[in-house]
Amino acid sequence: MEPAYGDIAHRVAVPEHSKTLLDIGGADGRLAITLAKQYPNLSKIITADISKDMTDRARKRVQRHRLECRIKAEVQDVHNLNYENNYFDVIVSLGSLHHWRGPAKALLELHRVLKTERSSLNWITKLVLNRRAARSRKV
Repeated sequence: MEPAYGDIAHRVAVPEHSKTLLDIGGADGRLAITLAKQYPNLSKIITADISKDMTDRARKRVQRHRLECRIKAEVQDVHNLNYENNYFDVIVSLGSLHHWRGPAKALLELHRVLKTERSSLNWITKLVLNRRAARSRKV
């Protein structure tokens, strides 16, 4: 595990019941792999990036770590995700916001695919938000 990603992974709010995680803007899959190793309760992790090159790199890295049964690398556009409503327990994003052409639309799309109860949205730049805690504070 690379030290920087290990430190980041410790800051991610992953409730114990969580099974599904989306790493949006996942690049070469390093964070997804680190999270898979740290949280064995996560049975389905999607590392998604708009770049096919990055997705191919992530796929190869996942294979090297023998985590293909838990991690899938997919080409996805954060503005138009191909997932059902309320699909993911946890969403993480590490420094990808500045690449989004429409951040407001992207956030609405992430909200759509995030489960509404007992879920966690993790923004890893300076903000880590646990959606449930935010609701209780009426943010």
